[in-house]
Amino acid sequence: MKITGLWIPLITPLYHGKFDEQSAKKLIETTREFTDGYVVGLSSGEGEELTNEIWQEAISCAVSSTNKSKKEAMVQEII
Repeated sequence: MKITGLWIPLITPLYHGKFDEQSAKKLIETTREFTDGYVVGLSSGEGEELTNEIWQEAISCAVSSTNKSKKEAMVQEII
């Protein structure tokens, strides 16, 4: 898959240590018109600190909020 266009980092909003889906959807909604994709969980180096559960929630939210299939979504997981 060739990546083209503008892909921006998407911060992982947390509230009391849990993934804040409502805030993530707001971030996506305000930028969706101007971007071709998102880099989930790596914007400020927080990837190492996220649990697998939070990673999965963030990825699922980005995929469902951008109307892209999981096949179209490019995700890098840090294990």
